[in-house]
Amino acid sequence: TILKKIINNGIQGRSEFIAETINRNIRIYVSSDKHQKALTILNNERFLIIIGEPGIGKTSLARMIVYELLGNDYQLVVIEDIKDAESLWQPDTKQIFYFDDFLGSNYLELASSKNSDSNLINFIKRVKDDPTKRLILTSRTTILNQAVDKLAKLQDPLVDIARHEVKVQDYSKFDKALILYNHLYFNELPEEYYEKITENKNY
Repeated sequence: TILKKIINNGIQGRSEFIAETINRNIRIYVSSDKHQKALTILNNERFLIIIGEPGIGKTSLARMIVYELLGNDYQLVVIEDIKDAESLWQPDTKQIFYFDDFLGSNYLELASSKNSDSNLINFIKRVKDDPTKRLILTSRTTILNQAVDKLAKLQDPLVDIARHEVKVQDYSKFDKALILYNHLYFNELPEEYYEKITENKNY
């Protein structure tokens, strides 16, 4: 047990840091219509992939879903490689595995290795078979589309990416207004900053 803790210390430290960051930033998050859809997919399928263009809010949505699971006594495991997930898998323990931009740094490895995509698909299947586990992946739209086209394993009917995905697209003006409001309200800026923001409708 001690040896495992030492070996996995980096992953656990990263996971604890992300959990603390999520708890600290929860108040500025604005729930969109994608939030409930994503949560429903995750609870029904145990596996969720959030896709969208860079900077659109994939990570924010993923982290707020993680927050809800933390409130239901799930243990967060932030991974950068499927091997990380396998090493920290605990039977009969509620765990949420979170892999942000999972193809960003792994696409070349997946494309060049005969086994990498199999490892990913096998892990997804393992999660889907275990009621105590959840898996959240995020990816940029273009990279995911390229991967699905080129990697045969990602077309596995048992995984069916389309059934497990939520697309984060442009926010409405109202959603953007709520996001801006929360950032201004909770950051407690000096009064003159608020005056400049509202002056001549600068917002």
